[in-house]
Amino acid sequence: MKDHDRLPQSAAVPLLLAALVLILAACQQPPSQPAAATRTVPAASTATHTPTPIVIPTQSPGPTPTATPEPLAEPDRNLAESLSAKGKSLFGTSDLTGAEAAYIDAIAADPSYLPAHLGLTDVYLYQSQYWQQALQSAQNATTLAPEDSTALAYLAWAKQGAHHFDEAKELGLRAVELDGENPTAHTALADILVSMYEVDRAYDHAETAVRLNPESAAGWATLGSIAYQMHDWDKAGEAYERALELEPEFFAWHIINARHEFNVFGDIYAARSIAKRAIELVADHASTLFFEADMAAEEGDWETSEAKCMQTIALDQPHTPFPDAYSCMALMLLQQERNAETAAYQALAEERATVHRRDVTLIRMRLLNDQELCTESRALAEDWLEARPYSISAMRMVGVSYLCERDFTTAATYFRKTLDALPQSVSDARLLAVAYARDGKALEARSVLNEVRAFSIDDPIYYQALYETHLILGELEEAVLAAQRWDVLRPESLDARESLAFVQLFEGNIEAAQSIALDALERGARTSTVLAVLGETYTRMGEFDKAQPLLEEAIELNRDHFVARQALALLFLAQVRCQEAEPHLNWLIDEADDDEDKEQLADVLERCEKRAAQPTPDPSLQLENDEAISTAVTILQEADVEIRYLDVEENEEGQRTLVVAYAVDLAVDSEAYSNLERQLIFELSRILPRMTSEPDGLVVVAGTFNRTTSATLVATRAAEVWIEGELTDEEFENTWRRQEVERSDE
Repeated sequence: MKDHDRLPQSAAVPLLLAALVLILAACQQPPSQPAAATRTVPAASTATHTPTPIVIPTQSPGPTPTATPEPLAEPDRNLAESLSAKGKSLFGTSDLTGAEAAYIDAIAADPSYLPAHLGLTDVYLYQSQYWQQALQSAQNATTLAPEDSTALAYLAWAKQGAHHFDEAKELGLRAVELDGENPTAHTALADILVSMYEVDRAYDHAETAVRLNPESAAGWATLGSIAYQMHDWDKAGEAYERALELEPEFFAWHIINARHEFNVFGDIYAARSIAKRAIELVADHASTLFFEADMAAEEGDWETSEAKCMQTIALDQPHTPFPDAYSCMALMLLQQERNAETAAYQALAEERATVHRRDVTLIRMRLLNDQELCTESRALAEDWLEARPYSISAMRMVGVSYLCERDFTTAATYFRKTLDALPQSVSDARLLAVAYARDGKALEARSVLNEVRAFSIDDPIYYQALYETHLILGELEEAVLAAQRWDVLRPESLDARESLAFVQLFEGNIEAAQSIALDALERGARTSTVLAVLGETYTRMGEFDKAQPLLEEAIELNRDHFVARQALALLFLAQVRCQEAEPHLNWLIDEADDDEDKEQLADVLERCEKRAAQPTPDPSLQLENDEAISTAVTILQEADVEIRYLDVEENEEGQRTLVVAYAVDLAVDSEAYSNLERQLIFELSRILPRMTSEPDGLVVVAGTFNRTTSATLVATRAAEVWIEGELTDEEFENTWRRQEVERSDE
């Protein structure tokens, strides 16, 4: 959830009206600008992405629904034991194909040998697309030993893999009841309980499991995952490391350690280093492909992320339906705001999913919310919640649907429930704080974040929540600080970069916003917000040719993006292109809640049309460059100042500037000095609209005979509006961009 496309209505119209005046101050870049601001902007007139064709990999017959070995004429228990030992050894070194074959042969040698069935189930459990095979294999095991605690534990895991959570829980409880000293039973129950949000109970069983068998890698991995959800990151890390120490050649432990490294420290390079061995062992495994897709997405390498998701689609075969593969692709496209393509892959995910896979509808709900089809989104979430009353995800999405409808009070009620159920969930605290902030309840919003502050001081999601809350409340300086901390904790995160650029823009730090947005764009973040921020910075600097295609692309991605709409309106108004500004102003009027705001916006359009109707200036009043310079010389001589420099300069991009530098024998800190500087800028500004060379602005460098004190930039368009009487002297002066020059800077 992002609020970049919308701001509180109480802030939106004043920002627009203020910017309409201030934009005219920025119709040219300052003489000195950050190096990042000079970088070439990628062309925006054509989209960087063409629609991704949906190509389903050619399906092979794939595995059969169940292992169907041909049994020997006479069971051979010794052979079954030997083959099972081989399967276990191969499994421990991540040779899942070899392990599967060995266990199937073991079952053929002796169909009644229980460890072979359990081992085969284990192979399938660690390949999520084999959930049907895991279920059948586990059922075969319990048919052989219906009261065996370990067999029931494996069936519980298989039921969990099929998303039959209630049955899984019953089986897990039964397994523990049958043998309270069985670590496998406690591990399975812990895993199932945490998936049903019973975190504390899950933790108790996980601790029991590793106490009973401290050599169980699966037990430590389960304990780690639960500790992570409880925000005990140190304990989680220790548990994950212990799992890897016990089974150093098992791919899954490398992947969970790599993800933990990234989640906690944000170090994508260290995470990749940890995952390297897993990728060497099982390069085509879903978990390694998903990991690589996520890391590539973090860096904005969408080509790689999509390619990795496409590889997982190859795992979707007739007997291994794998909706998660299509969800992977849908998620990558969604992050790029390519919603039409997202919807296509989401439809494929839903087609592959069983009715029990409620989680597959999460992206569908997001798409519906983005289209403001909030009621339809809520219907999906409520149906999920009715089927699984314990589902925090379902309850959360009900709340999000109310947030979509701007029913912030009801949304907060649901988010309060999810946070009470998961008190260590910074994500749920974030949602609740945002709901309160958007409802204007600043005290409650801050209080919620204080609830999680003690254990989330190094959590990037906490700073994301702080940023969003401060931004919504209009506390821009605090929002900048929070975004900066988020960016530090997640240096590769394009979301953090985008958010920092956005808030810098609204804090008025135009150069900083532009530099950060350019960096994000070059790293792959071509979202509507990055494009809108960059487009608005160019608009405020008067670089309309650069701004317009960026803003139009932002609107194409998200037609309801407030910043893009506002910036396009400003761009057209600044050029007195009233008809082109009108649809964007009308959109802003429709979005405004206050009648006074609507009237003010309508007045902006009316004023534009009046300016457009004004007659063309008398050609006899126009000035060539030499005439303009001569006029400026007269003004400066009458003021009794020494002319140090006076000329019309043109840069490589064809931008022209009238540059004036003068010195005067007055005390720098005197009122006479400042009054003279102000008077000269006003008089010289009147020259700008008359110049046939159409300079973008005026730069006045003031000083005494032994030092330079300041440089002031005046935009030509601002001078025009002032001369036409649309700005008062004070308003016009507020558009000037002044830079003081310290003695040490000379």
